[in-house]
Amino acid sequence: MDGADRDLCARCGTRFPAGQLCENCRPPDKTPAGQLAVFGGVDGLTMFLGLVAGLVIAHQGNTAVWHAALGGAAGELVGMTAGQHLSDPNSGWLPALACGAAGALACVLPGLPFLAAHGSAAVAAALVIAAAVAAVIAWLRPEHGLIAIARTYGILAAAGVLSGLTGLA
Repeated sequence: MDGADRDLCARCGTRFPAGQLCENCRPPDKTPAGQLAVFGGVDGLTMFLGLVAGLVIAHQGNTAVWHAALGGAAGELVGMTAGQHLSDPNSGWLPALACGAAGALACVLPGLPFLAAHGSAAVAAALVIAAAVAAVIAWLRPEHGLIAIARTYGILAAAGVLSGLTGLA
């Protein structure tokens, strides 16, 4: 290799370190499944809070709350899987499915208490499950520690408060 080739992109020939691809020729990075699970999980949990907080505050029955969580989970599975795959087709279907499945689980798991319990018992159990899901999300986040915990729970608290206000309308 002569000195002239050292600063050229391996594909298009623009000036770039030899043997590497410039930003225009480099394929997009594959996002790890854990990061996609965080993305899907936060979306699913905020979806649950968005649907359920308003319904509970508006005094809707358990059946309505359960079906909202179940319908939200179905939408999360399809929407987050397809959205991730369409945004980065190079990552493949498996990471996209991890994103969608995390969103679906995060939306439906806190809804389970509304199948068996009623009133404040169902709400309390749902909040415990939501807090546990949020703990898993915080643990999977890249920054870890108190910052991850504070940001995760802060986002979810904001979603819960805003969504709950819709039940007052």
